[in-house]
Amino acid sequence: MPGSFVVAVHAGPVLVPLLVGVVVVWLLALGHRRTLTAGRALTVLVVTAYAVGVLAVTFFPWQIPFGTSDHVTLGTGAPTFGREVALRSLLNVVPLVTLDAPTFVLNIVMTLPLGALLPLVLRVRSVPAVALVGLAVSTTIEGGQGVGDVLLGMSRTVDVNDLIANVTGTVLGLLCFRLVAAVVGPLLVPFALPGSAVAGPGPAQDGAGWLVDDPAETAYGSVAPRSGLVGAGATSSPLGGASTATTPAASRAVPNTRSPSSAYGSR
Repeated sequence: MPGSFVVAVHAGPVLVPLLVGVVVVWLLALGHRRTLTAGRALTVLVVTAYAVGVLAVTFFPWQIPFGTSDHVTLGTGAPTFGREVALRSLLNVVPLVTLDAPTFVLNIVMTLPLGALLPLVLRVRSVPAVALVGLAVSTTIEGGQGVGDVLLGMSRTVDVNDLIANVTGTVLGLLCFRLVAAVVGPLLVPFALPGSAVAGPGPAQDGAGWLVDDPAETAYGSVAPRSGLVGAGATSSPLGGASTATTPAASRAVPNTRSPSSAYGSR
């Protein structure tokens, strides 16, 4: 079309400054709170680099066409920035019917690190919580791709199969992390950001606690007491789960008290 041209926007000029800026701000925030260590700095760098890599794969390069008909009309084949946009080709809401196996596997692989890194960054460790985070991230990506395709000509599609693959990859990444943490759990603590599931507080860092959603669960599925063990000869108190001991040693520790009438004798 006469007067039309295409502008290509590549990932490097956009995402490299973003990577540097996020890392610097994040490290400054940790330093301000006096919680910056070499291990946490490495985690910040890895997490930010991974996020930037996902953005590069899912949003770039942009091929933005400009022409004489620079207007947006939604429909089944309306001219949009000098090109035809068929919404049926941009949106797939039927799961698994038009599944492309290689793309499905690649989406799973792409989000494996997300599930593995989340316990080091956020206080999430259960499968449902991590799955929700994966769903939120995937929905944001798919929505951004759809808007970018309509408005900027990014040539991306919104596919429900990508949502399924991304959530699956996130959960599998968490399970892989759990297996590693069950073996080398304490070694991961120096790399955990403050407030994360690995940093605690809580019994999740002891290794075996990572094999279940609730770290208070034992290997046999029972729940361990959270506020001290109530042994034999003790009764539980209604105040905060405290216990009232009745052992001989505890009885000797309690002062002997008498009523006022007994102090003066009976009359």
